[in-house]
Amino acid sequence: MFEDKLIKTVLGIEFQDDSFTVACLERNFSGISLISSSMFPFKDDDETINEIKKFTGKYLTGPFKVFISVPDKWTITKFTEIPLPKSEESVLQLARYEIERHIPFQIDDIFYDAVIADKKNSSCTAALIAVPKEKIEGIRKLFERLAINIDGLSISHFAMLSAIELSAVKAGGWREVLGLTARSDVFGGRDETGLSLVIGKKEMVLSVMKNNLCQYFKTIPYDAEKPMDIISEGLSFIIKEVLAELSLQKIHKLAVSGDSPLLQNLADALRVRLGVNTQTINPLAGFLPADRAAEMQGLAPAIGACLSGLGLASIKLNLLPHKIKRNSKKVSRMITKISAAAVILLGVSILAEGIVNEKRSLARLADAVKKNESELAKVEKLAAELKTIEERQSFLSHIKTNDIILNVLLELTNLMPQDAWITSLSFKETQDKGLKPQAKEQGLRAELIISGFADSSSKLISLLEGSAFFEKVEFVGPIKKSGAKEDFKIKAVVVHKKIQEAKNRDLR
Repeated sequence: MFEDKLIKTVLGIEFQDDSFTVACLERNFSGISLISSSMFPFKDDDETINEIKKFTGKYLTGPFKVFISVPDKWTITKFTEIPLPKSEESVLQLARYEIERHIPFQIDDIFYDAVIADKKNSSCTAALIAVPKEKIEGIRKLFERLAINIDGLSISHFAMLSAIELSAVKAGGWREVLGLTARSDVFGGRDETGLSLVIGKKEMVLSVMKNNLCQYFKTIPYDAEKPMDIISEGLSFIIKEVLAELSLQKIHKLAVSGDSPLLQNLADALRVRLGVNTQTINPLAGFLPADRAAEMQGLAPAIGACLSGLGLASIKLNLLPHKIKRNSKKVSRMITKISAAAVILLGVSILAEGIVNEKRSLARLADAVKKNESELAKVEKLAAELKTIEERQSFLSHIKTNDIILNVLLELTNLMPQDAWITSLSFKETQDKGLKPQAKEQGLRAELIISGFADSSSKLISLLEGSAFFEKVEFVGPIKKSGAKEDFKIKAVVVHKKIQEAKNRDLR
């Protein structure tokens, strides 16, 4: 809402296992700036509570917002394809259905959200993120003692990506009030694919980005004591594997960031090995002078959580229960922009004649809006209910027309032994060329790729080959030992005609 844009102070907090970092930001018409920061132990004892209250009491003198980020390892992230939602409001409904299928927790025991990563014709790639409520219990108790409400909950890596995205543009200020947010091209231009590499002390996080949205990310441990040639060679191999897995042919940019002495040398080595435009990024360059930005990069996730929570960054993630819709409707956004423009024009008109008439007009308009507020609320509620029904109908229609996938999943469920665990599944439809129109349905094929763990990977090959649904079953890549189990990746061809014949036999 427009009144949120008038809040001057914002707290960004990044939690770790035993401590948390606080960044206090100030918003004004010039933009967003850092006022102060501090680190506290992750405890709720009296001494820690008093120290936090001293800090907040010094800087929080008016209305404020609080946005926090938690470690990626506390959460479960799953990238999957879902039907293209008709509106932002339906994303959570689809997310709940997908999370119940992919996340090994009861829905009532987690906080969750979904972020649309890439839209296609009739579907989209979505990042499903869930965090067990027990992981947040310590944070809840801490803020309960502080009598502070949390407005947004994100994960540290997405918060870091938000800070990197807005490091090259001016965030907030009068542009935010008018709704004229600048677009960053740090990960590539519109519809271009880029990579982000965030280097930590013991691990790196590799992300695939498109339109400033994360389509995939992977945490990669490394040994900083090893020679640069070995580190860059191993990392280049992993990057090429990821690109092949996602069927990406070209990368337009590689953004390397992090508080590490390896930063520049590794960026130069990757530029040579991958032949891609590579640049080093300081995620705080847009908020602090160059010397302070270099020293305080540890604040990036805390600041990025604020940018995301305020709606300035492309990744808008909030794992808290969504009692209020995150995104207002297009009409509401337009009203907000018009209202913001009216505020600025009103300030200019003070120097002009007719100010009294302008004030009276605005007062009459406010009275009219207030008088019809209850009726507008009823209309919005009915419209929301109608949209929900339409989205459910559309979703069920999509499921009905794609029952082929359900049959494949059912067959896999029946075939897989108890000792096997599938961690990822890819199903891509193709069609044989040169078929006549009436033969197209029989010529439809699909490629199925599953990855996971099992006591005996070779046993899975024979099980799949024995099914009427699959043919050309084969391993993709080597079999690796992972403890007592084998890490497998298997590819098979699915023929729709065989599934239909199997269904007809079942009906008989």
